[in-house]
Amino acid sequence: MTALLDAALMAAGKGWPVFPLRPGQKRPRAELTSWERRATTETRRIAAWWRRHPKDNVAIATGPAGLLVVDLDLARSDERRPEDHPHADGGIDVFAALVERHGVAGVSTWTVETPSGGRHLYYRRPSQGGPWRNTAGRLGWHIDTRGAGGYVVAAGSVIERRPYVVIDDHPPADLPSWLADALAPTLVPTPSTPPPARAGAGYGAAALAGEVARVLDAPIGQRNAALNRAAWNLARHIVTGHLPRSAVEEALCAAGRAAGGQTPGGVAATVRSAIDARLRRRGEET
Repeated sequence: MTALLDAALMAAGKGWPVFPLRPGQKRPRAELTSWERRATTETRRIAAWWRRHPKDNVAIATGPAGLLVVDLDLARSDERRPEDHPHADGGIDVFAALVERHGVAGVSTWTVETPSGGRHLYYRRPSQGGPWRNTAGRLGWHIDTRGAGGYVVAAGSVIERRPYVVIDDHPPADLPSWLADALAPTLVPTPSTPPPARAGAGYGAAALAGEVARVLDAPIGQRNAALNRAAWNLARHIVTGHLPRSAVEEALCAAGRAAGGQTPGGVAATVRSAIDARLRRRGEET
């Protein structure tokens, strides 16, 4: 049995569905286009995969695992520090300050040290509320979270010959209430310009809701592509008159801001560019 197979089986034994990453990397294998759906705790499937591909790193699908993982990264030495944390070395220091600010002691929970010296803090997601999705920087500088639509590299995986190592083996604690409040899902507002009451409007509204959900669920590294694809797909309903452009832009921009990973201006530019591109293509075809 290889060390990486051991790592996959250990995570699966805790009820955390796993899937393979490229050897020595953080990216899913190219053939795993639906990695969250294919993540598994089934021992036979895991053993068969890692016996065929013994060097594949291991990922945990945080959504199906019922986890919310706080990802604390280190900053570069030459990186500009935020005004409220001028001496912080990264997310670990900022998170410690947040804990102190809320007047609560640090909770012992499953913790993994990353190859770069960062931390992954594992928590059980609340059973009420949600969906608890990925966030980028919502809690603070160099602090991201992984929930529905996300994944983390599991302990035992290796990047540039440096492993992910468990440094606290307490079972994942319940997400502290102050963290749950800070990470409460951002509601995407209903467009102020309602879809027109005409044939096909119901289909257009359903398509809008579906694309918004896909943007919110997009994992880290795929959010801009998901936003671009959503705007492109919904432009056809603008052409047919089933959705006004203002409603599409408003809903997708709100979803993009809630998902995180881009500035509000970047989100708006992505949405406008994709819609304009499809409308131009439509005009060229007619």
